[in-house]
Amino acid sequence: NSNPWGTLPLYYAVPRCLVLFATIPMIKHLSNVITQNAQKETELRILGETDMMTQLYNRNKYLEMIHEYYPNIENVGVMFWDIDGLKKVNDNMGHDSGDYLISAVTTSISEFTKGVCKAFRIGGDEFVAFQVGQSTMSKLQRLYTILEQDYCSFIDKNYPESHSSVSIGCVIGNRKSDFQELYRVTDELMYDIKK
Repeated sequence: NSNPWGTLPLYYAVPRCLVLFATIPMIKHLSNVITQNAQKETELRILGETDMMTQLYNRNKYLEMIHEYYPNIENVGVMFWDIDGLKKVNDNMGHDSGDYLISAVTTSISEFTKGVCKAFRIGGDEFVAFQVGQSTMSKLQRLYTILEQDYCSFIDKNYPESHSSVSIGCVIGNRKSDFQELYRVTDELMYDIKK
């Protein structure tokens, strides 16, 4: 070749630059698609495990945790609670008032449990919190006190005629084998308190 310096860029460098410039938009597009899919997957996972009204974990997440995670923990505390008289509030004052009562309870729960323990809404007015670790009892007792005080003061102020309250059962276990029994005893305790 009489002119290698002209041929080299024309047949070697230019085609490779064109291929590179053609692939950049494809790479950007693929990157955007992957990012969007990851965001959608995260959103769907959050929707699948979150109660939309209260922003606590939902029953699906609760069932997953009690079957796969909590039975393997050595120190776990379980707290069950529900709102007494919610049906009466719904019947006499409307479902908006009932939803407002549920929101009042979950506001206290969310503030206390954030970063401390996991709380779940497992039914219309039924909630569960799990606390793991050595200081389990003191943390659950604090949640118990906060729930009772906050809810009672909220009821007295906003719905004195509703005669609503919360029933709370709280039990601590210290062995891995305790979990099912712990769960049953806590549930029974809550219903005894309700009666």
